[in-house]
Amino acid sequence: MSHSRHHPLVDWTTLLPLLRRHVPLTRIGDTVGMDEATINRLARGEIQEPRFGAGLRLLDLAADYLPPDEWNRVRQASARSFIHGG
Repeated sequence: MSHSRHHPLVDWTTLLPLLRRHVPLTRIGDTVGMDEATINRLARGEIQEPRFGAGLRLLDLAADYLPPDEWNRVRQASARSFIHGG
């Protein structure tokens, strides 16, 4: 299946603000290897997705801190974003 435009599988604009409720921005940056400006741009949707390794570390950090109801919000937003093209 080919798409003319790549759509991220994770809605980072939903995940990052939720994660920031639980983890300080500086700790997120240190843990995933991204500077704060880049994390903010990703959270605002100015960057579609992080580098692969940083994305995995963000997901791992979120798995440690997000409660199940917030994970559900991320999953629902990600599915909508992927299906409807952002």
